Parts: sequence; structure tokens; C-alpha cells
Amino acid sequence: MEPIEIGIAVSCILLVMVVLGMRVAFAAGLSGLIGTYLDFLGEEGL
Repeated sequence: MEPIEIGIAVSCILLVMVVLGMRVAFAAGLSGLIGTYLDFLGEEGL
């Protein structure tokens, strides 16, 4: 995945979690963790 694709995907995940009622700070932290994980997967070529 390209970095822009990861950013868009994580932003969509963040928006969904906030709309479903999760607090913004927790949703942002979880989204950051997911984005970092996806970034490392992209570097390995998986």
C-alpha cells in the first residue's frame, strides 16, 4: 500500500469509530497503531 492509501484507510476507520461512539482520543490512538502496522506491512511487501 502507498502511504496515501494507508492515510485514507486509517482516516475512514477513525471516522467510523468516532461515529459509533468511541471517544476521539482512543479512536485516534487505535488508528495510529493500525496505520503503523499497515506501514510496516507495506515495507515488507506483504
